[in-house]
Amino acid sequence: AGCASGEEPYSLAIALLEYQAHHGEFEAEVIATDIDQHAIAAACQRRYGERAVRRVPDAILEKYFDFDGQTYRLIPEVAQLVRFKVHNLVRDDRPPDLYNLDVVFCRNVTIYFTESARDRVNILLADSLREGGYLFVASAEAIGHNLGRLEPVSTGQTLLFQKQQPSTAPSPSFPGTGASAPPPDPSSRLPDSQLGTLPARKGGL
Repeated sequence: AGCASGEEPYSLAIALLEYQAHHGEFEAEVIATDIDQHAIAAACQRRYGERAVRRVPDAILEKYFDFDGQTYRLIPEVAQLVRFKVHNLVRDDRPPDLYNLDVVFCRNVTIYFTESARDRVNILLADSLREGGYLFVASAEAIGHNLGRLEPVSTGQTLLFQKQQPSTAPSPSFPGTGASAPPPDPSSRLPDSQLGTLPARKGGL
């Protein structure tokens, strides 16, 4: 969520490809959303200047980018793992493909929301995850996720939450959020892994 011009989702796609190269292929997709259609259009071009990639290791640049003398363009193998879509976290109903997710990254997004909008979005994020799925947030966004479904996970400097078993109490709901998430399908789960994070600006390239 809040993918801007695509640095973070493309970094995740590269991390997936690197993991697959060492551990075998598996089905995976990165769904990248943002409210700004112009940012989505720029992300789909998959072109970045030298400043955007200044901290990317040379080996990654050579393997996953084509340089035309001015910009670096991601190769199609990376792009095919990422699907971009315009989505308003606060106002839009959640589309069917944003349920039962293994991992959600929503970093430096809800810090700009009102308290009521943030609480609504936090519930939606929790509902989007499969049981046992993970939510990654920025350090300033830790408040508000203790709503009975997510528990913090200690991993050093990385801040994340894991979805727990559902309680017998009904989940909070808001107008326009749609139905509760369906029961998770165990066959849809990705292999357990710890994906490395590329040197990044705002979590991306």
